[in-house]
Amino acid sequence: MSRHSKTRPVAERKLPVGSEEPPAQAKLSAKWRAVISLALMFHLLAVFFAVWNGAPPFSPFPQTVAMPMQRYIGVLNLNRGNRFFAPDPGPSHIIRYTLTMPDGSEKRGQLPDAKNHWPRLLYHRYFMLTEHLNANESEAARKQMFKTYAGEILKQSGADTIEIEFVQHGIPPWDVYMNGTKLDDPESFRKLIGEKYQRQDFMDGGSP
Repeated sequence: MSRHSKTRPVAERKLPVGSEEPPAQAKLSAKWRAVISLALMFHLLAVFFAVWNGAPPFSPFPQTVAMPMQRYIGVLNLNRGNRFFAPDPGPSHIIRYTLTMPDGSEKRGQLPDAKNHWPRLLYHRYFMLTEHLNANESEAARKQMFKTYAGEILKQSGADTIEIEFVQHGIPPWDVYMNGTKLDDPESFRKLIGEKYQRQDFMDGGSP
């Protein structure tokens, strides 16, 4: 018997017992491939325009271009303000405070504090608290929120008195920075709110 006669033709080969023919893979029609491709392109454009038209400063041009996509961007929560961090970030905001403890000693701190707030996610959480305070457009509501922060710090620390201020930290222009001005230059800080509270100021409200 010849060598070729021992080999069963491919068409006659039998599958092992219990196995099945693999199902034929369904192929999308050209119409559906085009629809999916257009949908992906639209989504990628929405992501791009959401960042381009994110946090200020921005020009009217990206606002006009992104207008037809605003509903889609809003539903998917794509407008997260990534441009807050680059390429032209605005000022940040800090809460500084001095605590007077029951024994008369003083402790100083700030929110957020890169040296003490770790991991980075904790720092970012405090950073968002101060930015949320700044985003409040009502001056009365902002001061009430500021007082709430002060009361919580008193409660957590056990202090008797707190001197607290809300500070805006600006970033020096590029040419000023290149001339030797440091990022933590005292002139880059501007006090927005300054108050002094005692523990008794919060007793009626139940906190601290």
